[in-house]
Amino acid sequence: MVVIGGFDLLRDRHARYVEELREEGKPVQLVDYPDAIYGFYLFPEIMDSGKLMTEIKLFVQEHIYV
Repeated sequence: MVVIGGFDLLRDRHARYVEELREEGKPVQLVDYPDAIYGFYLFPEIMDSGKLMTEIKLFVQEHIYV
């Protein structure tokens, strides 16, 4: 799982990383928050932060026994 915020200055670098993983045949889930800043998940008052925590929880539950 790779999380990208739309206003993250490293957005392009993260997107390239996702593509490199896919080219190597690695399974990767891209989670994009187009209105988010870098590190938005560290601020619980940002609504997308809670959404991401839910997505991470579901991701872990789906992949814990893989």
